Amino acid sequence: MINELISDSAAGLTLEQSEAWRGNRLSAGQAADGVTQLRETHDHTGFHLLMALRRDDPPGYREIPAGARAAVLAGALAHVQWLNDFGYLEPGGSYVGPAGAALLEAGNPARPYLVELLGDHSPAPLRGSEEATMAKMFGYRRCDFAYRFLTLLTGQDLPFDPDPARRDELITALRK
Repeated sequence: MINELISDSAAGLTLEQSEAWRGNRLSAGQAADGVTQLRETHDHTGFHLLMALRRDDPPGYREIPAGARAAVLAGALAHVQWLNDFGYLEPGGSYVGPAGAALLEAGNPARPYLVELLGDHSPAPLRGSEEATMAKMFGYRRCDFAYRFLTLLTGQDLPFDPDPARRDELITALRK
């Protein structure tokens, strides 16, 4: 199962798209192997495995250093095809998805990875009719999600600005 989870991460699937994540639970042995693997592999290919550990073996998940978890999750934020697992952004109130919550749980070790993503203006699409419409209407970019998580890590819960030019100004101010 670990190989399937890694393959799904490498393919950029969401958690819901991953049959390995959605349809299975890690055994105790798989969880132990997963913890060992994630202590050594800190890129986006560990995303589904990390989230499976978070769900199926919380003590094992917490054994993985926060910086390693942050590297995997930020890598996923940069590489997944659809960002639904991280949440959505909306002027009336944004939502933090399970991967976004895991990234925030990593705390300060996540900051350098998120700062690096502030320069990533590539599209951040979402799946689903309402979510996809919001992503297209507001022109979500990966840097917008990085900005949101950084502000939450600093204790701010700022409203999402629908204007990309204004968002760029806010990102520039944060980088300084």
